[in-house]
Amino acid sequence: SEDVRALAWRHEGRLAILLVVKVDQPRLITVTGAGEPLDVQKIDTSIPWDSPAIQEGVATAAGPLVTEGYAVALLREP
Repeated sequence: SEDVRALAWRHEGRLAILLVVKVDQPRLITVTGAGEPLDVQKIDTSIPWDSPAIQEGVATAAGPLVTEGYAVALLREP
């Protein structure tokens, strides 16, 4: 889909995936073919613009990564 763009690379042997969500709507993103778990750092429109903060968590195949509106997320192997 044109709604989500992804760029993946390896840095020092670790997989990194950059996701950019280009629509102001919720998205459920499933990552397949990567090792588990993946560390996640993201910011989306659920965070107020006047007090920005990075959300951190873990992504697994057990459930999708949920973004609220425009978002940028970095997923990395630990």
